[in-house]
Amino acid sequence: MVYMPKLTNIIKHVTVPVAMLLMAPVTFADTFDGRSRVSSVYRPGYPENAGSTYERDNYINVYLGDSSTGDREDVDIYRSTGQNTSFNDIDLGDTFVLGSLTYTNGIGTIDGTTPEVLRNVIVARLNGSYRQFQIDVSVDNGEGGGLDSIYIGDYGAVSTDYTANFNGTLYSVELLGFGQSADDISASINSGEVGETINFNLYGQLIDYNQFLADQEAANIAVPTPAAASLGLASLMALLLRRKREQS
Repeated sequence: MVYMPKLTNIIKHVTVPVAMLLMAPVTFADTFDGRSRVSSVYRPGYPENAGSTYERDNYINVYLGDSSTGDREDVDIYRSTGQNTSFNDIDLGDTFVLGSLTYTNGIGTIDGTTPEVLRNVIVARLNGSYRQFQIDVSVDNGEGGGLDSIYIGDYGAVSTDYTANFNGTLYSVELLGFGQSADDISASINSGEVGETINFNLYGQLIDYNQFLADQEAANIAVPTPAAASLGLASLMALLLRRKREQS
Protein backbone atom coordinates (compact mmCIF):
# COMPACT_ATOMS: atom_id res chain seq x y z
CA MET A 1 0.00 0.00 0.00
CA VAL A 2 1.40 3.36 -1.11
CA TYR A 3 1.12 6.15 1.41
CA MET A 4 -0.54 9.31 0.01
CA PRO A 5 -0.36 12.47 2.13
CA LYS A 6 -3.62 14.22 2.74
CA LEU A 7 -4.46 17.05 0.37
CA THR A 8 -4.89 19.41 3.31
CA ASN A 9 -1.31 18.78 4.38
CA ILE A 10 -0.04 19.50 0.86
CA ILE A 11 -2.01 22.74 0.67
CA LYS A 12 -0.82 23.77 4.12
CA HIS A 13 2.84 23.26 3.23
CA VAL A 14 2.54 24.88 -0.20
CA THR A 15 0.40 27.88 0.57
CA VAL A 16 2.27 29.03 3.65
CA PRO A 17 5.47 29.90 1.73
CA VAL A 18 3.39 31.57 -1.00
CA ALA A 19 1.56 33.67 1.58
CA MET A 20 4.85 34.64 3.16
CA LEU A 21 6.15 35.63 -0.29
CA LEU A 22 3.12 37.82 -0.96
CA MET A 23 3.54 39.51 2.40
CA ALA A 24 7.23 40.24 1.81
CA PRO A 25 7.96 43.92 1.20
CA VAL A 26 8.71 44.96 -2.38
CA THR A 27 12.30 46.09 -2.78
CA PHE A 28 13.19 49.17 -4.82
CA ALA A 29 16.46 50.38 -6.23
CA ASP A 30 17.39 52.91 -3.53
CA THR A 31 20.39 54.36 -5.31
CA PHE A 32 22.15 54.04 -8.65
CA ASP A 33 25.76 53.82 -9.73
CA GLY A 34 26.78 54.28 -13.32
CA ARG A 35 27.58 56.83 -15.98
CA SER A 36 25.81 59.00 -18.54
CA ARG A 37 26.49 60.79 -21.82
CA VAL A 38 24.76 62.51 -24.74
CA SER A 39 25.06 59.83 -27.41
CA SER A 40 23.48 61.80 -30.26
CA VAL A 41 21.75 65.07 -31.10
CA TYR A 42 19.14 65.74 -33.76
CA ARG A 43 16.37 68.13 -34.81
CA PRO A 44 12.86 66.99 -33.78
CA GLY A 45 9.94 67.70 -36.09
CA TYR A 46 8.40 70.57 -34.15
CA PRO A 47 6.69 73.49 -35.94
CA GLU A 48 9.40 75.83 -34.62
CA ASN A 49 11.98 73.91 -36.65
CA ALA A 50 10.12 74.19 -39.96
CA GLY A 51 12.33 75.70 -42.67
CA SER A 52 15.49 75.53 -40.57
CA THR A 53 18.78 74.08 -41.78
CA TYR A 54 20.89 71.60 -39.93
CA GLU A 55 23.50 69.01 -40.73
CA ARG A 56 24.56 66.20 -38.44
CA ASP A 57 28.01 64.61 -38.46
CA ASN A 58 28.79 61.40 -36.53
CA TYR A 59 25.50 61.85 -34.63
CA ILE A 60 27.09 64.17 -32.08
CA ASN A 61 28.11 67.22 -34.17
CA VAL A 62 25.21 69.39 -35.31
CA TYR A 63 25.78 72.33 -37.65
CA LEU A 64 22.98 74.85 -37.25
CA GLY A 65 21.73 77.13 -40.00
CA ASP A 66 23.03 78.38 -43.35
CA SER A 67 26.48 79.89 -43.70
CA SER A 68 27.06 83.28 -45.28
CA THR A 69 30.59 82.16 -46.20
CA GLY A 70 29.62 78.81 -47.68
CA ASP A 71 31.73 76.98 -45.07
CA ARG A 72 29.73 74.86 -42.65
CA GLU A 73 32.42 75.33 -39.99
CA ASP A 74 31.36 78.98 -39.83
CA VAL A 75 27.82 78.30 -38.56
CA ASP A 76 26.70 77.66 -34.98
CA ILE A 77 27.82 74.20 -33.84
CA TYR A 78 26.16 72.22 -31.05
CA ARG A 79 28.39 69.26 -30.20
CA SER A 80 28.35 66.45 -27.66
CA THR A 81 31.77 65.47 -26.40
CA GLY A 82 30.55 61.86 -26.33
CA GLN A 83 32.30 61.38 -22.99
CA ASN A 84 30.77 59.45 -20.11
CA THR A 85 30.46 61.08 -16.70
CA SER A 86 30.36 58.68 -13.76
CA PHE A 87 28.15 58.95 -10.68
CA ASN A 88 27.67 57.00 -7.46
CA ASP A 89 24.77 56.52 -5.03
CA ILE A 90 22.33 58.64 -7.04
CA ASP A 91 18.85 58.71 -5.51
CA LEU A 92 15.63 60.33 -6.69
CA GLY A 93 16.16 64.08 -6.78
CA ASP A 94 19.97 63.94 -6.69
CA THR A 95 21.74 66.10 -9.28
CA PHE A 96 24.14 64.48 -11.73
CA VAL A 97 25.66 65.18 -15.16
CA LEU A 98 23.56 63.91 -18.06
CA GLY A 99 26.17 64.79 -20.63
CA SER A 100 28.87 67.29 -21.59
CA LEU A 101 28.71 69.50 -24.68
CA THR A 102 30.30 72.43 -26.49
CA TYR A 103 28.67 75.28 -28.39
CA THR A 104 30.33 77.46 -31.02
CA ASN A 105 28.83 80.83 -31.93
CA GLY A 106 29.46 80.78 -35.66
CA ILE A 107 30.88 83.78 -37.49
CA GLY A 108 28.74 83.22 -40.57
CA THR A 109 25.34 81.95 -39.37
CA ILE A 110 22.51 83.52 -41.34
CA ASP A 111 19.76 84.83 -39.05
CA GLY A 112 16.50 82.86 -39.08
CA THR A 113 17.94 79.64 -40.53
CA THR A 114 18.77 77.74 -37.33
CA PRO A 115 16.57 75.14 -35.54
CA GLU A 116 14.93 76.39 -32.37
CA VAL A 117 14.72 73.00 -30.61
CA LEU A 118 17.35 70.27 -30.38
CA ARG A 119 16.89 66.78 -28.95
CA ASN A 120 19.60 65.18 -26.82
CA VAL A 121 19.61 61.39 -26.62
CA ILE A 122 20.91 60.45 -23.18
CA VAL A 123 22.37 56.99 -22.67
CA ALA A 124 22.77 56.14 -18.99
CA ARG A 125 24.15 53.00 -17.40
CA LEU A 126 22.13 52.52 -14.22
CA ASN A 127 23.35 49.71 -11.95
CA GLY A 128 24.73 47.84 -14.94
CA SER A 129 21.69 48.34 -17.20
CA TYR A 130 21.81 50.67 -20.22
CA ARG A 131 18.77 52.94 -20.53
CA GLN A 132 17.92 55.71 -22.98
CA PHE A 133 16.22 59.04 -22.31
CA GLN A 134 15.50 62.05 -24.52
CA ILE A 135 15.74 65.69 -23.48
CA ASP A 136 14.77 68.70 -25.63
CA VAL A 137 16.52 72.06 -25.31
CA SER A 138 15.67 75.33 -27.03
CA VAL A 139 18.20 77.50 -28.87
CA ASP A 140 17.85 81.24 -29.43
CA ASN A 141 20.17 82.48 -32.16
CA GLY A 142 21.36 85.99 -31.34
CA GLU A 143 20.57 88.14 -34.35
CA GLY A 144 23.20 90.40 -35.85
CA GLY A 145 26.11 88.52 -34.33
CA GLY A 146 24.87 88.66 -30.74
CA LEU A 147 25.14 86.02 -28.06
CA ASP A 148 23.16 82.80 -28.56
CA SER A 149 21.20 81.25 -25.71
CA ILE A 150 20.46 77.62 -24.85
CA TYR A 151 17.60 77.16 -22.40
CA ILE A 152 14.83 74.92 -21.08
CA GLY A 153 11.99 75.62 -23.48
CA ASP A 154 8.25 75.11 -23.81
CA TYR A 155 8.48 71.37 -24.44
CA GLY A 156 9.37 70.66 -20.87
CA ALA A 157 12.41 69.17 -19.27
CA VAL A 158 11.22 65.59 -18.61
CA SER A 159 11.88 62.58 -20.82
CA THR A 160 8.35 61.33 -21.53
CA ASP A 161 8.88 58.96 -24.46
CA TYR A 162 11.61 56.94 -22.74
CA THR A 163 11.48 55.70 -19.16
CA ALA A 164 13.13 52.92 -17.15
CA ASN A 165 11.43 50.38 -14.89
CA PHE A 166 13.38 49.17 -11.87
CA ASN A 167 11.65 46.85 -9.42
CA GLY A 168 8.22 48.23 -10.18
CA THR A 169 9.14 51.93 -10.09
CA LEU A 170 9.05 53.83 -13.38
CA TYR A 171 11.97 56.26 -13.56
CA SER A 172 12.52 59.16 -15.90
CA VAL A 173 15.06 61.96 -16.21
CA GLU A 174 14.35 65.65 -15.65
CA LEU A 175 16.65 68.36 -16.97
CA LEU A 176 17.54 70.82 -14.21
CA GLY A 177 19.65 73.19 -16.25
CA PHE A 178 23.03 74.03 -17.71
CA GLY A 179 26.37 74.94 -16.26
CA GLN A 180 30.04 74.19 -15.87
CA SER A 181 29.76 72.94 -12.30
CA ALA A 182 27.04 71.51 -10.05
CA ASP A 183 27.34 74.62 -7.87
CA ASP A 184 26.28 76.93 -10.70
CA ILE A 185 23.30 75.52 -12.60
CA SER A 186 20.98 77.82 -14.54
CA ALA A 187 17.85 77.35 -16.66
CA SER A 188 19.75 78.91 -19.56
CA ILE A 189 23.31 79.47 -20.69
CA ASN A 190 24.71 82.03 -23.11
CA SER A 191 27.26 81.33 -25.80
CA GLY A 192 30.53 83.15 -26.11
CA GLU A 193 31.13 85.98 -28.53
CA VAL A 194 31.02 85.31 -32.27
CA GLY A 195 33.70 82.77 -33.14
CA GLU A 196 34.07 81.54 -29.55
CA THR A 197 33.31 78.05 -28.15
CA ILE A 198 32.02 77.32 -24.66
CA ASN A 199 31.96 74.04 -22.70
CA PHE A 200 29.00 73.15 -20.52
CA ASN A 201 27.10 70.24 -18.94
CA LEU A 202 23.48 69.19 -18.92
CA TYR A 203 22.47 68.57 -15.30
CA GLY A 204 19.49 66.45 -14.36
CA GLN A 205 17.89 64.19 -11.80
CA LEU A 206 16.03 60.90 -11.68
CA ILE A 207 12.31 61.25 -10.93
CA ASP A 208 9.41 58.90 -10.23
CA TYR A 209 7.57 59.19 -13.55
CA ASN A 210 4.17 58.06 -12.27
CA GLN A 211 4.38 60.62 -9.47
CA PHE A 212 5.29 63.25 -12.06
CA LEU A 213 2.17 62.39 -14.08
CA ALA A 214 0.02 62.50 -10.94
CA ASP A 215 1.43 65.93 -10.04
CA GLN A 216 0.76 67.17 -13.57
CA GLU A 217 -2.82 65.95 -13.43
CA ALA A 218 -3.38 67.55 -10.03
CA ALA A 219 -1.93 70.84 -11.30
CA ASN A 220 -4.22 70.79 -14.33
CA ILE A 221 -7.24 70.24 -12.08
CA ALA A 222 -6.23 72.78 -9.47
CA VAL A 223 -5.35 75.58 -11.92
CA PRO A 224 -8.24 76.33 -14.32
CA THR A 225 -7.55 77.88 -17.68
CA PRO A 226 -8.33 81.61 -18.06
CA ALA A 227 -11.35 80.78 -20.22
CA ALA A 228 -12.70 78.34 -17.64
CA ALA A 229 -12.13 80.84 -14.85
CA SER A 230 -13.98 83.58 -16.78
CA LEU A 231 -16.87 81.25 -17.51
CA GLY A 232 -17.10 80.27 -13.84
CA LEU A 233 -17.09 83.92 -12.76
CA ALA A 234 -19.80 84.81 -15.27
CA SER A 235 -21.97 81.92 -14.03
CA LEU A 236 -21.51 83.05 -10.44
CA MET A 237 -22.50 86.63 -11.29
CA ALA A 238 -25.64 85.42 -13.12
CA LEU A 239 -26.62 83.32 -10.11
CA LEU A 240 -26.19 86.26 -7.73
CA LEU A 241 -28.27 88.54 -9.96
CA ARG A 242 -31.06 85.97 -10.20
CA ARG A 243 -31.18 85.56 -6.42
CA LYS A 244 -31.27 89.34 -5.96
CA ARG A 245 -34.29 89.63 -8.29
CA GLU A 246 -36.09 86.80 -6.48
CA GLN A 247 -35.58 88.51 -3.12
CA SER A 248 -36.89 91.83 -4.42
